[in-house]
Amino acid sequence: MLQTAVGLTQSSEHNKNIVIWSDRMFYVYITASMKNGTLYIGHTDDIIRRAWQHKTGALPGFAKKYKCRRLVWYADFPTRDEAQTRERQMKAWRRSWKIDLIEQENPGWRDLMEDEFPIGRRHYRMPHSLPPV
Repeated sequence: MLQTAVGLTQSSEHNKNIVIWSDRMFYVYITASMKNGTLYIGHTDDIIRRAWQHKTGALPGFAKKYKCRRLVWYADFPTRDEAQTRERQMKAWRRSWKIDLIEQENPGWRDLMEDEFPIGRRHYRMPHSLPPV
């Protein structure tokens, strides 16, 4: 059985007493086309990369179609299951609840990618194609 605590993972197959430290976090985020515009809710384990993908339109789908490029809110979670559960809950929320959540922490609907992750804007570059294997 795999047991997870905040940042701790214990292997159950071969090394039952070894504890491995993991600082990996999972995120639920909201992107928007503009203030009070179209909203998209998703989850990821790499918030900087995912925000960049939305900003550049690298991912096909709803967010690209409706130009949800501005990262306006995010929260971190210690496990993927917790992040997925929160994402599903938030997707079922009324729009007004989502807007209230954004405005509590980001009343100007500024792009958090630019404010909180400036390295992402200037230095975090994604390859246009993967090298041949």
